Amino acid sequence: METNHTIYSRLMSLISSSAFWVAALLIAGLVGGLWFVRAGDSAWEAAPLAAVLALTAVVGITWQQSRASAWRRLQAALAAYAEREIRQQQHRTARIPKKVD
Repeated sequence: METNHTIYSRLMSLISSSAFWVAALLIAGLVGGLWFVRAGDSAWEAAPLAAVLALTAVVGITWQQSRASAWRRLQAALAAYAEREIRQQQHRTARIPKKVD
């Protein structure tokens, strides 16, 4: 069963991720456009631009994967903690003697 909080959290995560990638592409496009205009007709001056954009893409993808992995680890840890707490609560309530009238 999914709660509204979970659905809202997933939606916000999707929007946040999308906004990040849109901003990254806009910045890369702006830098690339300015660099190409500055380079003029020389292809050799545009080579560092390709290197910078490739490096930016690699760093961005690596960072995004790292965040996703950390999120999965956090969710797994929280799920394990919740399961342990539920088991302990069930164990405590099973040991409490019931009153007989």
